[in-house]
Order: sequence, then structure tokens, then C-alpha cells
Amino acid sequence: FVENLGRGQMLKKISWTEPVFRDNVAIQHVMASFLPGHYFTEGRHHVLYQAVDGDGNRARCGFTITVKRKRNEYKRFQATPRGTPLSPIVTTQRPHNHKKSSLDRSDSVLHLPPPRLSPTRGHTTQSHSSIPPQCHTVPTVPNGKMACLNKRHSKKCTPVCKEGHVFYQKFSSRPPTYICSKHRVDWKITKFIPDCSPVEKTVKAGQCPGGWEARDSYCLACPPGMFRGMAPLCQLCSKGTFSDSFGSSKCSPCPRGHSTSSLGTRSARE
Repeated sequence: FVENLGRGQMLKKISWTEPVFRDNVAIQHVMASFLPGHYFTEGRHHVLYQAVDGDGNRARCGFTITVKRKRNEYKRFQATPRGTPLSPIVTTQRPHNHKKSSLDRSDSVLHLPPPRLSPTRGHTTQSHSSIPPQCHTVPTVPNGKMACLNKRHSKKCTPVCKEGHVFYQKFSSRPPTYICSKHRVDWKITKFIPDCSPVEKTVKAGQCPGGWEARDSYCLACPPGMFRGMAPLCQLCSKGTFSDSFGSSKCSPCPRGHSTSSLGTRSARE
């Protein structure tokens, strides 16, 4: 769909109805390149949703948002035919006995109201009490953190990996953004946070040890819930097994008398 930028507007906040994935097996992961409420610049932006169920089946749904700059429309005036006399300018003279009052604006060109002084940076008076309490506890990101921006009545967070780590999941443009407000908590809806996997330079491109996946000339550690033995790519742990660390070459079996309900289990507690 198409959205227009207003005059002087560089960003536009755009929202949409998110797709709902249904399956006879529980949905394991849902990834999104953008979330509703994101601020978009001028241009074409591809929004992609991907879902994975407990059996490893994948489904995707995508659409394109085109942000255009609305052209200024000027009113056209009909030109005065050449030779047509212009209307005389009628002026009125001020009486000689006119007394100028303090409220007189006859000699003024433009009178503006006094400016509203905003508090300087570092001395803002805005309180975070308007942000819902449920937004103060953000999810943890192993090998990274949630970079959050407090707004008037909400919180906007984006996962960031620390040095020496990158996102294992591939995104079309940028990692997802999570909005938390009185009416929505994105990290509870999607229940998906990207994994910040350790990354190392390879001696020879394409050759990585067990538990690591080759990405060009780098090796990327398999995230929890996945492993890599002899296969070229990291794989989800099968049912009845789990992996709770990065760089696992195999998955551990569940304790006796216990099992998992789906693939890709990250902890024995699941």
C-alpha cells in the first residue's frame, strides 16, 4: 500500500494489521522485518513475516509499503490582460487628534506571541510514570541488549548485539522493533527475540567446526535449540532433545520420563 509524507515531513509512522499464523502444531517462532508503528522514510519498504512450527514447517507472508512525498499543489491565478488598468489603492488617513494606545497595532508589521521555552536537554521535566509498568521489564538478549527509547506513553526497543556477535537470523533490512504500551506488548505477542551468535573469521571459507555454520568467510555459532554435526547448516533439535548453549555440535536428551512438545527446544525446563 501507499502512504504520503506531509509537507516538511521526513518520517511517517505506519501501522497495519499483523498476519496470524495457524497450524495443527504449535507455532515455534515468528520473525518480522518490521512491526506496526515503525517510522518509515521515503521509498519502498518490504515487510516480511516468517513462521516456523514445531515440525520445522515454514510459512511466510509479505507486502510492500511505498512512502511517497506529496507534491505541492499551487493555485493558478489568471494573468491580467496587458493594457488593463490596475485598481487604485485606497488608503485612509489617521485623524490628527488620534491618540495611540498601548494596544494599537496600526504601526506593526507582525506581532508574534512570546516563545514557549522548552526544558533544555538533561533537565527535562517529563516523567516516565506515564509508561505502563509492564513496559519497564524488557526481555534479555544473550550476548546483547535491548536498546530502548522512552516515549510519552510507550517504550520502543530494538535488540543490539555486542561486539563479536551478529544476529543468526537473516532479516531483509533490519532487526525487528518492539513497541510496548498500554494496549500492546510486542515481545509477548511474537515471543521471538533474535539470537546474537558469536562470529569468528575462518581460515578457509566454508570450513567451520561442529556447532558452527559457514557464512561467507565467517563461522557463526548455532543458537540454543539448534546444532550442527556434519550437515552444512544448523538444524533444530529433534523432539525429546534440547540445546541450551551457543555452538552445540549435538543436542542433549531430556531427563528420563520427560520429553519436548516441539522441535528446537532451548532448555531442559521447556
